[in-house]
Amino acid sequence: MQIVTHPHPVLRVKTKPVGFVGENERRLLRRMLKHMRQWKGIGLAAPQVGLSKQLIVAEVDDQTLLWANPLILESDRAGKIMEEGCLSLPSTVMDISRPSSIWVRAINEKNKKIELKVEGLLARVIQHEVDHLNGVLIIDHKAECYKKGDDGYGSEG
Repeated sequence: MQIVTHPHPVLRVKTKPVGFVGENERRLLRRMLKHMRQWKGIGLAAPQVGLSKQLIVAEVDDQTLLWANPLILESDRAGKIMEEGCLSLPSTVMDISRPSSIWVRAINEKNKKIELKVEGLLARVIQHEVDHLNGVLIIDHKAECYKKGDDGYGSEG
């Protein structure tokens, strides 16, 4: 398993939903988690390892997620700016504004549907990984800020 880096085309494709989380998907999620840890990441999406599937893993503090088909249902309106990096964009760190609280629905590694509120860094990681599932990278967020005339800090520029 290797990290796919920008500008690889798989990073720009909207991924396909997973119909059922069976043994193959669990094995893949466990491998993704293992490699994410080796690469010192806190989140990883299937496109980052060359697969166009809606699978993500994330680990923040004592919370570990192995999910299929994550969908952000709702988020708070206030955005918080934090630095984000990405394993698929080595040496790139950008200030990105994201909601600090989200409601998300997904299928866990036991093929159980879950819906929960997530806050803080884990909410940010989930949003980052869901972006990957939709072909969106952190560099797209920054470009969007510039189009609006906002440098990410609320000042013109």
